[in-house]
Amino acid sequence: MLKKTNSVLNDLKNLVEDLTDRDAKLKRDFRLFEDFFEHFPIPVGMWSASCDGKIITTKDKCFFCDKPTSIGELFEPLDIADQIKSAHEDALKGKSTKSLIQNDDYCFYVAIVARRDESDSVIGVSGIVWDVSSNRFILDTLINIKNVTEDNSTTLEDIGELATAAIGKSRLMKLAEEDKKDVN
Repeated sequence: MLKKTNSVLNDLKNLVEDLTDRDAKLKRDFRLFEDFFEHFPIPVGMWSASCDGKIITTKDKCFFCDKPTSIGELFEPLDIADQIKSAHEDALKGKSTKSLIQNDDYCFYVAIVARRDESDSVIGVSGIVWDVSSNRFILDTLINIKNVTEDNSTTLEDIGELATAAIGKSRLMKLAEEDKKDVN
């Protein structure tokens, strides 16, 4: 009996040590994720919400309203809340959504998926938003350049100005310029 008790105690001790080690690793990984997210140069946001639309967690780069409590509040400053609510309703029905959502100033790529429990029941939603406004501007500018060159309705100087405006909106160009500064 004593041998069995010692064996059970050793197993329990090993389990506690493993769980403690795992907890420390999870905390370290979470801090790494937080640091990575904070310094990631692309404007992106993530959130999760319950079935009744209450916000559980958020992490973003200045898209969301300050301390949102509901899906309706989440994107209020950007005037796209109705489109986000509609996508959430689809996700709550089990349909993942991926779409471009635009307003006058921004263009976002939004993906929303159902969060499920162990029995595969929908318990909420998680979403990610990526500001692709600069990409949209560049694409629209290139389409405009293509159109005006096909019908010869502009000058090379006008095309140069359009191209300069598009390059100025490029986040990739800004990152490349920052990279050059870091090297020098």
